[in-house]
Amino acid sequence: MIKIYFRGGRLKNRQTLIFYYLMVIVFLMLILLLFPGVLILTPLILEDSAKYFPIIVGVAVALGIALILLAIRYDKISIVKILGNGFLLGSRLIEWKDVDDVKFWTETYIDLEAEGSPVIGYGIYGYAMPRGVRLEKYRYVVTQIFHRRGVDELYLQSTEFWKFVKAVIRAAEYSRQISTNERWFQKFKKLEEKI
Repeated sequence: MIKIYFRGGRLKNRQTLIFYYLMVIVFLMLILLLFPGVLILTPLILEDSAKYFPIIVGVAVALGIALILLAIRYDKISIVKILGNGFLLGSRLIEWKDVDDVKFWTETYIDLEAEGSPVIGYGIYGYAMPRGVRLEKYRYVVTQIFHRRGVDELYLQSTEFWKFVKAVIRAAEYSRQISTNERWFQKFKKLEEKI
């Protein structure tokens, strides 16, 4: 049995982007079908022309099932695992000997949302008074892994990243499939010293 040293993060490559865009398209189709569908079907049901109702409901159910299946598949192909013999990126195993180099950088996303209150004023000159502002920061450490089959990007949260670094070092040392003089391994060792 192969030991899993780390499980988490998100993989970003061509295959995961295809599934992500498919999920967005199916979700938008579902939203665009439901809202106008409700507006159109209400008069049709009232006029006793309900023959289109099962068709629209069937399409909505099919789109909902497709969205759930795409989300499950996306979760499977975008997970990152560290095994004793290398990285498992989605469904591909990248062995330690195939890794050429790694790069790290951080990306920060900020969501700022103003919460409003009822409109104050008259007619078109009314304005909303903000009651509060909500600020959320999302900070990711992007790890780019260069290997024989190409390049993969891993998105890890800050706390997850340090667990990832420790797991890579521990797994690589236990496996003894790589020399500790490898350039990419030395980058991980330098990061471990900063912890």
